[in-house]
Amino acid sequence: MLTRRTLLASALATPALAQSEAWPNRPVRIVIPYAPGGPNEPLNRILAEWLTRRFSQPFVIENRPGATGTVGAAAVARSAPDGYTLLYSANTGMVVAPLVLKNAGYDVLRDFTPIAVLQSYGLYLVVNPALPIHDMPSFIAYLKANPGKANYTSPGSGSGGHLASVMLLHHAGATAQHVSFGGTVAGLLAIVRGDAHFALDSVGNAQQLVDEGKLRGIALTGRERNPRVPTLPTLAEAGFPDFQTEIWMGLYGPPGLPAHILTPLSEAVEACLADTDVRARLTALTFTPGGGGPAALVARVRAETPRWAEAARIADIRE
Repeated sequence: MLTRRTLLASALATPALAQSEAWPNRPVRIVIPYAPGGPNEPLNRILAEWLTRRFSQPFVIENRPGATGTVGAAAVARSAPDGYTLLYSANTGMVVAPLVLKNAGYDVLRDFTPIAVLQSYGLYLVVNPALPIHDMPSFIAYLKANPGKANYTSPGSGSGGHLASVMLLHHAGATAQHVSFGGTVAGLLAIVRGDAHFALDSVGNAQQLVDEGKLRGIALTGRERNPRVPTLPTLAEAGFPDFQTEIWMGLYGPPGLPAHILTPLSEAVEACLADTDVRARLTALTFTPGGGGPAALVARVRAETPRWAEAARIADIRE
């Protein structure tokens, strides 16, 4: 029989029990579905360090690459919604990959809990400096004067750089051949050698080669000019008002992440992205800090999916 004393003891015990089960009370894994390094590596570390300080528990980076980011993402989608396994992934893995792979293993809106948009950056159109290309008009003129003869490189078929190039060529009414050299750095060096003519890559990857005179920067695909190359226009400014493509990173949890975990985690990430020092560090690395919480991440996914789907259709990719 429940007595008044029993009920009182139970009520007094509840806060202690809740405190003992508070999240997080052990290390949290942030799965990065790519190999170590790359343009997004700095924010990986900044975010993990920030969350470690905020919650007084280690937030540990775990690189789990494979299949355009889908191996690590699918593993997180199958994990328990206890807040101890999170995913840090690009739109190329979360939005693009399910469009170009027959079985990516997940649906981004169904199989994950959105947490935050972390950062974004426009792609950088770079060309071999020996070509008679100095701006967008001369770029288009060159392609049209050499139909199907120019080639461009990307990290691989179905990658963000590949499909963004497909969209650009479609908007320009021009043609070129896609050739992958097995990675971002290898592709840029192929342009330097003259084995490829152009690429859409990140400012972080390409600008040193531009500074050395080995590549020439033409324009950016993002919403805003990049502070690292402030004189270069966006494609919208250069005559393509309907063309805007960015690579961005999002933070996700497994499906069904409960509110008592999602809310403080989302608030902590927002505080990180609003921090003056963090924003300055990201801007110096040519990134635009994100923000807006779960709703902003869902909005980005929904807004971009039709554009990437159209690019995949034009490229005729379904692997």
